[in-house]
Amino acid sequence: MESTLISAELAGGFVLSTAYLFFPQKVFDFQGVPHRADGVHYHMTRSLGCVWLASYLKLLLFRRSRDPLALASHSASRLIAFLALLLNVCYGNFTARVFGDQPPLLDIAVYCFFILGSAAHLLLGRSQVKGLLDLSKSFGDHGFLFLQVDFLATFVFGLLWLAYPDWLLGFQTSGPEDELHLHLTRAFGAMMVGDSFVSLTALGFRSDKDKTSVFVGRTVGTLVLLLFMVYTQTTTSAWTKAHIWFGMVGAGLWTGNSVLGYFTSKESEKED
Repeated sequence: MESTLISAELAGGFVLSTAYLFFPQKVFDFQGVPHRADGVHYHMTRSLGCVWLASYLKLLLFRRSRDPLALASHSASRLIAFLALLLNVCYGNFTARVFGDQPPLLDIAVYCFFILGSAAHLLLGRSQVKGLLDLSKSFGDHGFLFLQVDFLATFVFGLLWLAYPDWLLGFQTSGPEDELHLHLTRAFGAMMVGDSFVSLTALGFRSDKDKTSVFVGRTVGTLVLLLFMVYTQTTTSAWTKAHIWFGMVGAGLWTGNSVLGYFTSKESEKED
């Protein structure tokens, strides 16, 4: 049952990531979004897809892990992320009417599916929950700085995107923000906050190979994000030059930390 559930989540996660990355306009049309989409809408949708891609690539790699804590930590991160996404979509629709008069049933159904799947996995592996709650070793071990940096960067900037979308978009975009801009930005931040939990608990993993998997997922996600940022900056006028310094430089540093962490963890694997 557990293997079937993971397979279903992987299939759903990669399909949604692909749709958000390459077909954002189709996603908006399918959901009947009343707003006219622009370059900012598309870019924030792709950014959300990048975090999803990184998350489900890690799940694919953790699936073969012998350490049940790796899968449990990923389930907890998905549970946090999709609960936040569900709250965001309910807030966006019922207070700001982001999706018009029709409730976003597809979003709600998708988020509930991933929430139930993550909760079911945590219940099936109840013995690992205590390990997840022992976070002291995550910051007590100073030997793996790159994981700590990844957690802090993902969590802190995720909180900023979640709490202050109007301010962060305001100095990076050339036009006014609408409610859909803010909704997508909060969704991006919510997914980042949830995904940061894996990096927080990864120092407790028994295998350096699982730590390497964290960096593989993050590196792929941030590289794809960086490529789309370059594409957006060169093909639309929706973003200002501040986006280069704040967004692209930040994504470049995020990517650099992931690449360095990957090579460091691979060296640790060889020593073991």
